[in-house]
Amino acid sequence: MLFADACPKLCGAGPSLSSKSWYASFMKRVLLRPMAFLVFIGIVSSGQSHAFMTLDFIWKPIGEALKEAADQNTLKQNKEKLLATKECPGCDLSGIDLARTDLAKANLQQALLYKTNLEGANLDGADLSGAIFIGANLQGASFKGASLKGADLSSAVLDSALFNNADLNGAILDREDREIVIAGGALGVDQDGGAEPERDRSHEFNGAPEPQLGSIGRVYEVCDGPTCREVGYRDLCVGIEKGNPLYLRSAEKYGVSCDNPEALADRAPSPQIGKAPPEIVEKTPSSPPSTPQQPNSQQVINASSGSGFAVSSSGHIITNHHVIDGCERVRIHDQGKSIVAYVITYDPGNDLALLKGDFRPSTVLPVSNETPELLQDVYVAGYPFGRSISTSIKVTKGIISSLTGLGNNFSNIQIDAALQPGNSGGPILNNLGNVVGVAVAKLDLKKVLEDFGVVPEATNFGIKANVVKSLLQSNRVSIPAPNAKPMSKSKLGKLISGGTYYLSCWMTMAQVERMRSKKVIFQDLR
Repeated sequence: MLFADACPKLCGAGPSLSSKSWYASFMKRVLLRPMAFLVFIGIVSSGQSHAFMTLDFIWKPIGEALKEAADQNTLKQNKEKLLATKECPGCDLSGIDLARTDLAKANLQQALLYKTNLEGANLDGADLSGAIFIGANLQGASFKGASLKGADLSSAVLDSALFNNADLNGAILDREDREIVIAGGALGVDQDGGAEPERDRSHEFNGAPEPQLGSIGRVYEVCDGPTCREVGYRDLCVGIEKGNPLYLRSAEKYGVSCDNPEALADRAPSPQIGKAPPEIVEKTPSSPPSTPQQPNSQQVINASSGSGFAVSSSGHIITNHHVIDGCERVRIHDQGKSIVAYVITYDPGNDLALLKGDFRPSTVLPVSNETPELLQDVYVAGYPFGRSISTSIKVTKGIISSLTGLGNNFSNIQIDAALQPGNSGGPILNNLGNVVGVAVAKLDLKKVLEDFGVVPEATNFGIKANVVKSLLQSNRVSIPAPNAKPMSKSKLGKLISGGTYYLSCWMTMAQVERMRSKKVIFQDLR
């Protein structure tokens, strides 16, 4: 955004730059606003910018204000586009006021409507497949004949909403809301199957232990509406013993019994390695005290995983398309928290996907502007084998061994750094800490062995950074400038750890069966 565009927000309704007297009028305004004056002086005297290096505490909030203004402008443009054309698939309309708006037959597939006000809106016949309505106000809205297949309505306010003949097949609903939509005439809703844990606003996670990931084998999700925490078997049972209803519901969901929690306290799972890309098995503890029930065909379960990395401070995450392909929902895992990921866009041809979570990443990985070079040192980060080995991030080192991928794919690079199932979507970085690629594939051992009679070694591939930048620019994602100087191994390690995430893919059993031939699925889906 140009400074002239941002000035009205920072220094009042400024004069037009085309006016002859703009300079005098502008200086008069900014002199009355010291913060804006500093911005202006810093811009016109960029050659002497060292004089302002000590004023980071001023530049940072100004930068945040400019970004906020850009985000608000995008939301405003999306709203105007929707009202003018009723076509806004994949648009971000978070927090927008659309109360009592006529959106009949609108196309809002995969739209992000987080905390959007749609009270009394007319959405009859609209296509809302896969839309995210978390926390939205849908009170009194009309969805007659609308398609809400796979939509996420967690924590949405649905009182008095009309759903006559609306298709909610695969939609995510809180348990009490399922009763509302069924009573409202919705189709494709099973009152008992596939429901999210019931909301309990009188409890959060008080009275239950913090999660101790990796110490107890399998990890379970304990959810309060859209907010989830991951806990191990022992912590799950302690929460149940304390009478926490959220933990009781989680145990019921997974079919877990806590008759003898000590028996499983220190037994870690045995890794069972699957085939190539993106994931691996999450093994249940070896001698459970009871046999969990198998999930029904519509129950949403954790079926596979991959890696991803933060590219903006607003929660944008880059990963592979094949990591999210076929998923009912995707979650970003950050320091024990499970965050719902919204699919902003995807590119199956280049195998990329852009996600967004409702969180602020502690670290953002800058994307390189430089062309990759042969023999360049690289580091690959991610979560190979999912969480079967451990919950910690893993890093391998290698070089760029070719500037093209398989079959002369010039969108890819070839690297010799090790890739395993679960690395898919993770960043490939240089020694400056800039992303030069995205881990995507490795040669199929069985196929190469059959065709050439040898076992392939160190032949792995990544998507070039310029393809990633093109995707981000097309979706107006603001990203940080690349680092200019090499950093120490210690600093690089912290950067990688803070900006790389474990992603989980949740599916129904019906979806699992359809995807088994396309991606690696966890072997134990109980």
